[in-house]
Amino acid sequence: MNNIPLRTRILLTLQSALLGMVTRNMQAVLVSWDDTNVHVRVMFDRMPNPADIELASEIETEVISHLSEFSVTCGAHACPAAERIQPGPTEVFVFQRARQA
Repeated sequence: MNNIPLRTRILLTLQSALLGMVTRNMQAVLVSWDDTNVHVRVMFDRMPNPADIELASEIETEVISHLSEFSVTCGAHACPAAERIQPGPTEVFVFQRARQA
């Protein structure tokens, strides 16, 4: 994860892939990567429904189109709005909704 050009490329790819895709129920998007894999977690404030799962698939397709040399996975996950989202040890936030006061 110390390769700055790769980090920049992956984060910009995710930002681009998320344009027009962020929904009201989406709480955060996190990404981790290594030399061959990119894994994206899309966090929703409820159990993902079929539309949420399809949205994650569309994001995955967009990322694959820009990072074809990587194995890309993108999953839809539940995280109630009241819970604090904990990134994994190698994950970084691409998007996080502001917490309501």
